[in-house]
Amino acid sequence: DVRDDESVAGVTATIEREYGRLDVLVNNAGVIHRSNTQELSTENWLREIDVNLGGVMRCSRAAYPLLIGSDNPSIVNLASVGSTFGLTLRAGYTASKTGVVGLTRELAAEWGPVGIRANSVAPGYMDAPMLHSGIANKVLDEELLLSRTPLGRFGLAEDVAAAVSFLVSRDAKFITGIMLPVDGGITIDGTFHRR
Repeated sequence: DVRDDESVAGVTATIEREYGRLDVLVNNAGVIHRSNTQELSTENWLREIDVNLGGVMRCSRAAYPLLIGSDNPSIVNLASVGSTFGLTLRAGYTASKTGVVGLTRELAAEWGPVGIRANSVAPGYMDAPMLHSGIANKVLDEELLLSRTPLGRFGLAEDVAAAVSFLVSRDAKFITGIMLPVDGGITIDGTFHRR
């Protein structure tokens, strides 16, 4: 549970005991609650902020001592295209993922001097249950999203995995503090979510 310091500490203690160091941390926990902002409960707002942003902070902070023991330490945080502009009916998600991008830049600046790189990946609309649920519930318009995605398809898990793999590799050893969109070009048109 990324919301719980003790749970996170338990995972890092296990990693230290089993491996002695950590080369890569990928922060990928996330939740989303669709609601009009005026109807968004404080409970749901705080849950999104705590999981999506607080979890990145807790896991990164706990991993720091293990990462400095690596010869190529790297953190990749999963953000969202929602970090580049607002996503309708997703205030908590948009705010938390925007915070992830800011925190990533802070970690890159603060921890760069000890060799830890930090980057974020911002997936667009992915061919996954969350997308299909949004389409089925008519929150998202499949035809509209595809028409505004220059590559004409939804992203696949392997698209995001390839971006993460690159960012943690030695090929990216001089890259830190960036937000890499993996979105088929949808952020080129920031009005994609409007009808």
